[in-house]
Amino acid sequence: MNRFVFCSLFAMLIGSVSAQVANKIPRKLRGTYSGLQSEYTFRNHGNTVTIASVNLRITLEKRTVSLCFPSNGYCSISQTKAFTYRKENLKGVQRFIFQVNDDASVLKEEWELDVKKRQLIRVGIAPQPNTVLTKSRKKQ
Repeated sequence: MNRFVFCSLFAMLIGSVSAQVANKIPRKLRGTYSGLQSEYTFRNHGNTVTIASVNLRITLEKRTVSLCFPSNGYCSISQTKAFTYRKENLKGVQRFIFQVNDDASVLKEEWELDVKKRQLIRVGIAPQPNTVLTKSRKKQ
């Protein structure tokens, strides 16, 4: 009986410690991805609101991710470790799907990374359009 209790507690301890380890992004995915989110409109209380196009920069580092708007000098997601990713192979195309928690919102950001094309797609939360970002050659 004592051995069973000890083994159970030890297994729970090991499980909780391993669950706290941050995600490590593979080296080939790391870097800075830049692009332009196109202009879009939506209706709010009967008024049409137009949002101008804006530059985006997403940075994937070893254990953190960031989403910044360089022209505004604002980062809505700044070096957060609150993300998960999974690998998908669809018709021979290797993709990584990132789910990122935004501290300022209840909604999660979704990013799709195409390794071969070196492109990252930020899936827009309605009414935002999807934005295609390309990987920069040099670290910024």
